[in-house]
This record gives sequence, structure tokens and C-alpha cells, in this order.
Amino acid sequence: MMSQASAGAVDNKCTGPVKILKVCFISNSANLGKNFKLVKCESSWNIRKIIKSILDSGRLGPNIKFSECYGLLLKHLKSDEVHWLHPNLTVAEVEQKYEQQHVEAEWRYDLRIRYIPPDFLDKLKDDKTTMLYFYQQVRSDYMQHSARKVSDGMALQLGCMEIRRFYKDMNASGLEKKSNFELLEKEVGLDLFFPQELIESMKPKQLRKLIQQTFQQFAMLKEEQCIIKFFETLSVFSSFDEEVFPCELVPVCLATFAQIRSIKCTPQNDGKTLLHIDIEGAKQPLSISTASLAVAENMVDLIDGYCRLEHGNDATLIVRPKDSDIYAEIPEDSPVSTCKFSISRNDIVLGRILGEGFFGEVHDGIYKSKTGERVNVAVKTCKDCTADVKEKFMSEALIMKKLDHPHIVRLIGIIEEDPVWIVMELYKYGELGNYLLENKHKLTTVTLILYSLQISKALAYLEGVNMVHRDIAVRNVLVATPDCVKLGDFGLSRYIEEEEYYKGKTKAD
Repeated sequence: MMSQASAGAVDNKCTGPVKILKVCFISNSANLGKNFKLVKCESSWNIRKIIKSILDSGRLGPNIKFSECYGLLLKHLKSDEVHWLHPNLTVAEVEQKYEQQHVEAEWRYDLRIRYIPPDFLDKLKDDKTTMLYFYQQVRSDYMQHSARKVSDGMALQLGCMEIRRFYKDMNASGLEKKSNFELLEKEVGLDLFFPQELIESMKPKQLRKLIQQTFQQFAMLKEEQCIIKFFETLSVFSSFDEEVFPCELVPVCLATFAQIRSIKCTPQNDGKTLLHIDIEGAKQPLSISTASLAVAENMVDLIDGYCRLEHGNDATLIVRPKDSDIYAEIPEDSPVSTCKFSISRNDIVLGRILGEGFFGEVHDGIYKSKTGERVNVAVKTCKDCTADVKEKFMSEALIMKKLDHPHIVRLIGIIEEDPVWIVMELYKYGELGNYLLENKHKLTTVTLILYSLQISKALAYLEGVNMVHRDIAVRNVLVATPDCVKLGDFGLSRYIEEEEYYKGKTKAD
């Protein structure tokens, strides 16, 4: 709420006509307007300056490092209308654009954390004020919107974590004392910790016993541990670090027929069919779900027909599945031109050293393709490139240039003149092993199964082209995107001939 003022017990000296902006904070109280700060400001001030004024005042706490995480929400109290205010908007623009639509007293300004850094649990450990404020915000949202929807067991756990955090100096058996529990129940109120539906669903004695028993699980936790445990537990039920908007995609050109490299149908267990269209330059294929295989096949025929017209020949781009869809990406034998992968050293700008390989250093870099596109690459170098070493070093490139699979690291090019370089696509998320450790609190079982499936498909593809990798490990799997991994490091791989296969013999009982 904004109001005209000439004086008052508020912050920030102003030289001209001023306004008083009442900004509400998140707190333990169910009344969101109870905890607030009055900010004296001019019409020319932008929202960023107002937020900075609040954070600098120390009202939230000391040593705020992630000020860019905070945002200001304008909420109409008599409807569902909300407006996130851009940091560059001025006070005058907010009044003109939004406030004039309703009575002044019906608006409320809320200071919230909106922009959440990746791996926020680790990063916010260095900013305890922001960590605590985000916790209070998530917990307030949970109590208002979700508490009645979770199971009684989860509601008891989340409530007892907050009791432990709230009474951080109470000993582990503190709630066993009748006087302590009565203080919690009558002076503070159980509804601060538990949904009203849970409190009213059972007798006081039964509820008290359940709270005391559940509290023992968290009795030894410190404040920060309670907060982390709360986030981990709630994340099973709620994606509190995401926002959801009802929207509809408008038509957009995803690709031209000239860019399509292959088309494939994959029947699903539920009767539907996935149509995969591999597009040149795209990191992932375009996937379309259809109601039936017949619909997908009709679409495939139409797309393939236009591609034939585009290229002026009769060659089909349809990839026919074999016995299992996992083998569908295995190509027919065809020679691979070496010159296709020859690139100029002048087109690469080397960057920092990423690590040490078996033959030499691995750098990041930028490769400028023939089309002018700039691609982030990883460059493997060969330190002591004698003839024997060069042959072994180049063996990986000779293998990789024959491979083409969405879950195998892509070879960009080879520089065969000394010093020899192997240039591959760079994946910013790095090795899977490190990624799993850094994101262990966020990765779901579904995502981990997806990674396993993708590597299995890559291995099935390698089997189909008579190759064994011989060094499968998380250090040799790279994360391209949060939902896509790729198998790499083919230094120990080799092709095997048909006669090299063997079958183990079993003896009947």
C-alpha cells in the first residue's frame, strides 16, 4: 500500500514529494501483514532500490549476499490478481499501471525470494539470512496451501522439524515434560506447526503422544539441519522451487524440411506412439506423441515425402525399427569419410585446461564452423606425439568418427598435423560422477532411471556396430543437459569381429 506523507518514523531521506510504501515480510505468523517495514521513497525510485533499502536496513538479518534473489510481489487482497514487479519499474509506473485499478487499501506488497540459484541448499549456506527467509517463505506457503493435502505422517514430521528449529535451545527430551508441551500448546499454539485439520482429527492425548514420538526423530538436529531436512521432505510432495503458469504454445517454425536428418516411430506400452524427428543443429530430437501407431505412420509418410521433394531424390529418412526400439538407432554399414572430420586449427580458440588426459591436457575452447556457428568444444591434446603414441591417441578419434548416437559424445573434428588434436562437443555439466554428488538432493529416481536407459541405449548401439567400450564408469559419462547423458572416452574401445564372440557353456543339473 502506498500513501502520501511528509514525515514519519520511516527510513531513507528524500528531497521531494514522498510516498510511504508498506512492504510485508514472511514470518511465522499466519497474518502475512503483521510483519512489515515502511519505506519512504520518491516516485522516481525503482523497485530494485526499494528492495535494496529493505535489505540494507538489517530488518531481515545481516550479511545478505544473494540480494538478486529477492523480488517484490504486488497482490490484490480481494482477488487472485498478482503482479511481480520488475526491478526497473519505478514507483510512479507501478501506481499508473496497477494500483489505479483498485482501491489503495486492497493492495499488499510482499517481499519474497523468487529467483533461486541452482544448488541453493549449498550456496545459501553462506547466506544464512536468505536461507532462513526462503525457509520461512516455503513453510508459510506450505501451511497456507498444502498442509491439509499431505499425509498425517508428513504433516507431523514437518511440524516437528519446525518445533525443533523454533525451540533450538530445548533439550532432546524437552517435549516429554508436561509443562513444556502445555506451553507449546497454549502459549504458542499447535496451529503454528500443524494443519488445523490434523489437530481436529484426533483426541488431544493421542495427538500429543504422536507429536512427542515424531519429535524424537529430529531432537538432535541443529537449526540449519532442520531447514535442510524440511526442504528434502517437502520436495517429495511439492516442487517449491518451481512456478507453474497456465499457457499455450503458439505456432513456431521448429525446423525446415531441409534440416531433417531422420524420422523414427517408437510404439509405447500405453498404445500411443512417439515420433522422433532428428533435426540438424538441434541437441535433441523433436518428439511428438500420437494417439496410435497409424497416426504416427501417416505423419512420418507425409514428412518423408516433403523431405524427398526438398532434396530432389527418392532417398527415405525413415529409420525402421528392428526387434527392439533400443536397437533402432543402429545404422547400416557405410564408409565414413575421414575428410568430413578434418578441421583447421585456425578455427579453434583454446581456453582453460579442464583436466589431464592419458596422452595430454584437455582444454575447453570455441570452434567456428564453416557455417559461422560458434560451438563450445573440448580439445584433447597429445603431449609427446611420437609415431606410436600418435597412433594410439588417434585410435579414439578413428572409432568416434564412425559413431552417431544421441547418447554418445559427438566428434566435431580431427587435426592430424602435429600437435594432434581431437575436438569433441563440450557438455557444460561435466562428468556424471561429480554431477550426481552435487545434485544428490534434487535428482529423482525417474531421472536416474532415465540416465540408465540412455547409457543402455548407447551400449546397445555399440553392440550393434560390433564394438565394446571396456571402460564404463561415471567418469566417462558426461551430462549434456539435466535430462540427457552421453557416453564418452573411447580410448580403450575396440571393434570385434564375428569370430571373436563366444558363448558361455552351462551344464544342466
